[in-house]
Amino acid sequence: MDSSRIIQIIMVLIIALAIILWSYRKLAWRVPVLGASTLDKTDKRIVWGLMLIYLVISGINLGLRTNFGMWHGDDPSDSLEIRFAGPTQISSVAYYYGLGSGSLNLTYYTSVGGTGNVPLTNNSALYKWTTVQLPDNPDVVGMKLTVNPPIELRHLALYDQAGHYLNNYTIIASDGSDVSGLMSQNPPSAVQNTSLSSMYFDEIYYGRTAWEYLHGISPYAWVHPPLGILIVGLGILLFGMNPFGWRIMPAISGILMIPVIYLFAKKIFNDRRIAIVSTVLMMTDFMHFSVCRMASIDSSSTLFVLLELMFFYDYARQRLAGNEANAFKALFFAGLFFGMGMSCKWDALFTIPLLLGLLIYVELIRRRPSLAAFIPALAKVALSMLIVPLAVYCLSYLPYFSHDPVSNFVKFIYNLQGYMVGYHTGLVGHATHPYASSWWGWPLLTKPLSVFFWQDNATNLASSIVLMGNPAIWWVGIPAFFAGVGVAVYKRDFRGIYLTLAILTLYLPWTVIGRLSFNYYFYVVTPLWILMISYVLWQISQIWPKESNRLIIGYLAICVFLFILFYPAISGLAVSRDYVVHYLLWFSPAWNF
Repeated sequence: MDSSRIIQIIMVLIIALAIILWSYRKLAWRVPVLGASTLDKTDKRIVWGLMLIYLVISGINLGLRTNFGMWHGDDPSDSLEIRFAGPTQISSVAYYYGLGSGSLNLTYYTSVGGTGNVPLTNNSALYKWTTVQLPDNPDVVGMKLTVNPPIELRHLALYDQAGHYLNNYTIIASDGSDVSGLMSQNPPSAVQNTSLSSMYFDEIYYGRTAWEYLHGISPYAWVHPPLGILIVGLGILLFGMNPFGWRIMPAISGILMIPVIYLFAKKIFNDRRIAIVSTVLMMTDFMHFSVCRMASIDSSSTLFVLLELMFFYDYARQRLAGNEANAFKALFFAGLFFGMGMSCKWDALFTIPLLLGLLIYVELIRRRPSLAAFIPALAKVALSMLIVPLAVYCLSYLPYFSHDPVSNFVKFIYNLQGYMVGYHTGLVGHATHPYASSWWGWPLLTKPLSVFFWQDNATNLASSIVLMGNPAIWWVGIPAFFAGVGVAVYKRDFRGIYLTLAILTLYLPWTVIGRLSFNYYFYVVTPLWILMISYVLWQISQIWPKESNRLIIGYLAICVFLFILFYPAISGLAVSRDYVVHYLLWFSPAWNF
């Protein structure tokens, strides 16, 4: 990224801040009377019910919990010997690699004294099943695996010509270590390399790096702040290095967004019905469902940004209503989640113009405090929005710092920020990708991102996972956004303008960021997109109470129907490939998953 691009980004942020301050000052937004800040018993029952439903939906086929063995080949002299009870016909060998850039070579010995060699290639296929065929289906009496280091083997599975799983052998390591975990008496599940058993898309970065943090290994992925990866690591710590383990915490983040968006909507609209609408829209969004079912940092980052914006909204309305204690309590939590959000991904920094503009408006323009009153307020603001976020951000690097010999913690963090900026503005900025898309096309769904695909040509069964929004939400959100802006300006409604500015501060920076980009970058905007749709529906319900019920029910029914229709393509469920081609690829070839 050259200097002109950096200047453009700074100018966009300055203009955004100026617009925010001008709009607050000149248009005199009407801040709503304080609504519900907490949930009553009925709300809690509704929220628990919706969370339970989404827990079941998102937890189905999340990933296998099988914990394989582990053997490290770190030296060329390391080897594994496989001894059979008698001559055994072997047709194929399936193997599951862990960490390592090396590979293994398989030498087999036949019953007639012959030998053969089959390389067990790596090709960066870590934490995935790979299958090789042995020529002529030989009768084998023994095998030997030699090492091109370093490589980590986690499991082996042998099959005969009929596809029957074989377990009539033992494995012996040259170093005498226990390698019984490399085989099992029963056939392992999903050896076809489905999403149930293997890493896909960015899991190879975040799942792997989370494992490395837990085992004192220098982390592989350093291009984002570490908190999101550490959260992924918590699931691995609890459930092991398996697909369920590296996906469970992102899934929990997605589930937690259900009560958060309900509470946020209740604070904004003080309307239980609209809070339910917002929550159902979140539950039926494709991107939310798919992102939160893989080892991703975007799920936790989006959760924290949503919490940050909810508490910051609460701060503004409490402060303007004169409830100073509650306002600064909300501001503290806004700052805490701001720090946690940017400790996962720098997207949270995009909210700074909104935070700064609203703080200036509330503390200076509206309140016009004396110097004696301003200084204590400034101290509280600095604590909540500067000291706390920076402290959280720095502390998130402690696990990484413990793996690095540099003694100066501040210098360590400073140097890493430079490396990260260099990566995002240099290497990635000039990269290409067939599924890359421009910022303007994200809500239009111009280029859904296929992150996993598997097909059995014999049966025509296929499994795919695509990152895209629910058309009934992302497309409807476009006119809803402009309608919401118009209503907010006309009525001078703080609720609508807050949602508008939150969307713009998270979205507009991508118009001038020149790096490779994908549609899931819009995911952090999605909860606000949904709340803006809810805002428009709420405004309609104020004008036509009875008619709006039918409109809302019909709209939610369409969202649910589309979620069910696209479920195989967003969940990895194996179905006939004809179903996807005939019913889901609406705009082929742009839609290709």
